Amino acid sequence: MTADGRHIIDRVPGLQGFFVASGCCVGALSISPAVGEVLADWMVDGQPPLDLSALGLTRVGPELQSDERLRDACLWRYAHHYVHAPA
Repeated sequence: MTADGRHIIDRVPGLQGFFVASGCCVGALSISPAVGEVLADWMVDGQPPLDLSALGLTRVGPELQSDERLRDACLWRYAHHYVHAPA
C-alpha cells in the first residue's frame, strides 16, 4: 500500500518499455481489468488514454524520500485504510 492509499500506474523513467502497476491493496482485484486495459492502450499508443498523473510515480514529494519516513507513512495508511468514520 502506498503512503497516500492510491495505486501507482506509470511508465518508469529511464527504462524504455517498462511500466509499473503497484501499490494495490485487496480492492485492486476488482479494478485489475481496467488497469490492464489502460496499460495495454498506453503501451500500444505511446501515451496513456487518460490523465494518470494522480497515480504517477513522481506524485510523492521530498517529505517521503527517506526509507524510514516512507515506511512509516505506508504503515500508517495501511493501519487506517479500513477504519470507517463514525456515522
